[in-house]
Amino acid sequence: MPRKITVSNLIKIMHDFAPPALAYDWDNVGFLLGDAASEIKNILLCLDITPQCVDEAIRLHANLIISHHPLIFRPLKKITNPLYLKLIKNEIAVISAHTNLDITPQGVNHQLAELFCLNDLEILSSSIGSDLFQVAVYSPLAALDDLTKALQISGARNFNYSPSTGEIKLEFFCDSFDLNKIIASIHKHHPAPDPVYAVYPQKQMNKLYGLGVIGSLPDPITISDFAGIAKETLQTPAIKVWLANKKPETVIQKIALCGGSGSSLIASASNRADLMLSGEFGYHSMLDSPLPLIEAGHFHTEFPVLDYIKKLLEAADIKSTILPRNLHETSTHILYL
Repeated sequence: MPRKITVSNLIKIMHDFAPPALAYDWDNVGFLLGDAASEIKNILLCLDITPQCVDEAIRLHANLIISHHPLIFRPLKKITNPLYLKLIKNEIAVISAHTNLDITPQGVNHQLAELFCLNDLEILSSSIGSDLFQVAVYSPLAALDDLTKALQISGARNFNYSPSTGEIKLEFFCDSFDLNKIIASIHKHHPAPDPVYAVYPQKQMNKLYGLGVIGSLPDPITISDFAGIAKETLQTPAIKVWLANKKPETVIQKIALCGGSGSSLIASASNRADLMLSGEFGYHSMLDSPLPLIEAGHFHTEFPVLDYIKKLLEAADIKSTILPRNLHETSTHILYL
C-alpha cells in the first residue's frame, strides 16, 4: 500500500458507508477484534469468518478481515474457540457489517438490484436501527451560507428556509447517528455564543434507508425466464421457484429483492411487486405467500456486495482481496445432487 493505513482508517470508511446505528438492536456490528492502531498489510473480504477464511488470510498476510456476518453474535464469557484464538495469535483484526450493510444505500440489496438492472428503486421496509429527526435553528442572514454548508457536511439534508424577525429559520432533517455532529456544528458555526435550536423526533418513513428494495426490470419477462437469468447471474447451483398459483409463462416486471433471508418482507412486497427474490424464505413462508417467490441461496444473494466493498476501498486507494467462492464455507460444505 502506498501510504500507512491503520485499522482505525478502515473502521471510519466502513462506518461512514454503513453506519452501525442502522443495524438492528439484536445485531453485533463494527470493530469486533484487534488493535485499531495496527498498520494494515492486506485486507480479506468475506461473508463468513470460517477456519478456511482465516487460513487464507494468513496465507495472504492479511491482518484485517472485513466480513458481512459478525464473528461474534453473543457476549463471550470465555475465549477458547480455536477460531478466535487463531485470529488473536496471528494479530488479525475483524470488522463486520451485517444488517447495517443490508440497509444502507449501495449495500446488499442495492447491489442485487444493480445486477438485475432494476429501475425506479423503492425501499421495501423502513424498519431500521436509527431514527429520523427534524432540526430547527435561527440564523442571521449573513451567517446562513456558512452554517448551511457546515450542517450539510455533518449530515443535514432537505433544507427549508423561512423568514423570521431579523433572522432566517433554517429547518432540515438528519439521522440519529448524525445528530451529535449536527449539534456540535451548530455551536461551532453559529455566530451566537449560545445558539437556540430545537430537535423533533419524526415518525415518517426515512426514504434513504430500509431493508429490501423493489424496482422494475427494463422489459417484461416470464417467471421462467427470470428464474433462469437469476440462476446464471447469481451463479447459484440451484434455485426454488414458488409460483403462487401462477404459471411459468406469467409475465412479470416489478421485482422485490432481499439478500439473505427475506421471509419477513413478503407481506410488504405482496401488493407492490410481481415476484420476490431472496436467499431463503423457509418452507411455510413460501407455501403461505400469495406472491411468486424465487429462493436463490443465502450466500449467493449476499456475495455480490463484496465486489462493491472492494471498489469502495479502491476509491480510497486501498487494496483488498475477496475470499473466493470455493473457499467460502457455504460453497464447500453443501452438496447439490
